[in-house]
Amino acid sequence: MEEWKAVLGNLTFGLTIDNEAKKYKPTFRGLISYFIRRGRDAFSTPFEHHPKQPGWDKQVNNAFLLGLAWEEARDLQLLKDKQKLIADIKKLKKDTEAGVAIGIFGSLGELEALKV
Repeated sequence: MEEWKAVLGNLTFGLTIDNEAKKYKPTFRGLISYFIRRGRDAFSTPFEHHPKQPGWDKQVNNAFLLGLAWEEARDLQLLKDKQKLIADIKKLKKDTEAGVAIGIFGSLGELEALKV
C-alpha cells in the first residue's frame, strides 16, 4: 500500500520515491485532498481541506503546491517540536524539584529499595 501511494505521489505531483519515513513532508494523500473534497462548503477555504487540519500540514502542503520552499515550513515545525520538548523537560524538572513526582514514582529511598 505504501509503495502504491509513493508511485501515485511521484506520477501526480513529482514527489520523490523513498521508503524513508520523514516527518512533516508532503505526501500523496495530503496533497490530493486539496483537489478531491466533499461537502457543501468543501472549497470555501482554499488553503485547508479539512477543518481540523494541523497548521504544519497546511503550511507544508500549500507551500509545495505553490512551488515554494516547503522544507522551510517543515524545519520550522521541527524547531517547534524541539521547543515543546525542552519546555516539557523543564516542567518535569520543576515538578520533580517541587515534589510532585515523588507522589507518582515514590521517593528516592523507595525507588532504591524497590531496585534492590
